[in-house]
Amino acid sequence: MVIAIIGVLAAIAIPAINNARAKARDARRVQGLKEFSAALELYYENHQQYPAWAAGGSFAEATSTNPLYQALVPAYMPSLPEDPLSSEYVYYYKTDADGWAYKLVAYMEKDKEKAEKDGGSALRYYEAFTHRPEKEQVHFTGNPAEDDSDYLDEQMPGYTPPPPSYTFTATSQADWNAGVYSDTEGVSSPGDVKAILSTITYQANALTSSNLSGIFLRTCRCLRYNRSSYALDLSLSRRDITPERFAGLVTGFERDY
Repeated sequence: MVIAIIGVLAAIAIPAINNARAKARDARRVQGLKEFSAALELYYENHQQYPAWAAGGSFAEATSTNPLYQALVPAYMPSLPEDPLSSEYVYYYKTDADGWAYKLVAYMEKDKEKAEKDGGSALRYYEAFTHRPEKEQVHFTGNPAEDDSDYLDEQMPGYTPPPPSYTFTATSQADWNAGVYSDTEGVSSPGDVKAILSTITYQANALTSSNLSGIFLRTCRCLRYNRSSYALDLSLSRRDITPERFAGLVTGFERDY
């Protein structure tokens, strides 16, 4: 009984503790960017520009190629700050071509409101920036109308790309029923085919035998590999392919390739 009670209390307490830790990290990020901005202003007073980095980069960039490190350490600060969860996130910096405007960003784990209301261009990131009144603020994607969050997500060390998605399109319902599709996009390796076939297998109950045959054969043709044995197997059984039989073909493909 005592163990059960402890387990319930732990289940309640651990999420609350983790949430509090994430909020504390967000507060450190905001404070860290403010302090770094102050160092940038001191640099500006002496050089009439900010450390130029038009391509943009993270604070974790190697010191030999990091414009921020070369410009600010040790004259303006002992070291560059790092994100409290450096295995997952990094601070990111970019300027315009002349170094007259800059933007600093840090990912917000919990304080989404602060990220959304900072006046910047990345809704999931807290941004500290400056720019001339007659000029646009610095944008990481180069498009003022685009949210920079997705681009910045890809720069984070903990970024995991989303699984690929594949689309098969037909010009008419008749073509769809007959398994006539446009060329498969994004297919370049057997691994891509596995991803496609897994998706198709999952959806197989909604597809006809013609759909299954057409998609499989077209995918093989796109790869330009010799799949004659599979093609023969499909052609001989075109009329009686079931989701289960198709799944078996997929298993064979994954085993051999």
